[in-house]
Amino acid sequence: MDVVALIAAYNEEHCIENCIQHHAAHGVDVVLFDNESTDDTGTIARHYLGRGVRDVLTVQRGEFFELERLLGVKSAWVRNNPVDWVMHADADEIREPRTHETLCEAFLRVARQGYNAVNFLEFTFVPTAEEPVHEPDSYLETMRHYYHFGPAYPRQIKAWMPHRLPDFDITSSAGHLIDSEHLALCPEDFAMRHYIFLSRAHAERKYLTRKHPRSAIDKGWHSTRHQLTRESFVLPSCRSLCCIDDGPLDYTNPLTHHPVFGAPTPDPETT
Repeated sequence: MDVVALIAAYNEEHCIENCIQHHAAHGVDVVLFDNESTDDTGTIARHYLGRGVRDVLTVQRGEFFELERLLGVKSAWVRNNPVDWVMHADADEIREPRTHETLCEAFLRVARQGYNAVNFLEFTFVPTAEEPVHEPDSYLETMRHYYHFGPAYPRQIKAWMPHRLPDFDITSSAGHLIDSEHLALCPEDFAMRHYIFLSRAHAERKYLTRKHPRSAIDKGWHSTRHQLTRESFVLPSCRSLCCIDDGPLDYTNPLTHHPVFGAPTPDPETT
């Protein structure tokens, strides 16, 4: 079973190694599309070439964060490289089945059941007012509080079998869903743990310096992140969140907006 995770990254040195090691443990190779990072993201990834990383490709970065172009580059890679399963993912995410299987084992089972795509439910892990700063080498252990984020269902159809979905389109949904006449979505949702930032300072560096092209804004993409200011970031109390120490991920009561980004906008966050 050949499974590849396509990761586009810009200045993700704090999490890229965890991302690579997690996928490798699940039998999944990473292809990194480095969006001209100015930190050690690419260097770290190249260290794992042949050991969890299949390739490191450079995608030029201009003045704007061009999500549509990145999705097009990923789509082209899929069409030119035959694999059994592909995952469209980000470096700050941990994707896993709800069973004790590896991703590779779970995808094989899903394929044998006749399905060709998988939806992921999102669980957003964040710093809290009580624990506001987390370190790159330990955040997977120290960042224990989260909320179930689900503005719509399905949330993220981000794993699929390309040879069974030759007409796949991931661009029209800003990369969140797959459009295909041949889609046979597995009724079993997988989980995605999303570690969006490690501290308020990290959030400001990550989001406030990112510019989006007008074409993306006009489509309704990046609706929340485009409007962020320093005052937008809210670190909630741990008492208002779920805690991973209390048991399995809580799949009930999904939120329709990110509380860490302040009050919701009229349109739900789509990216």
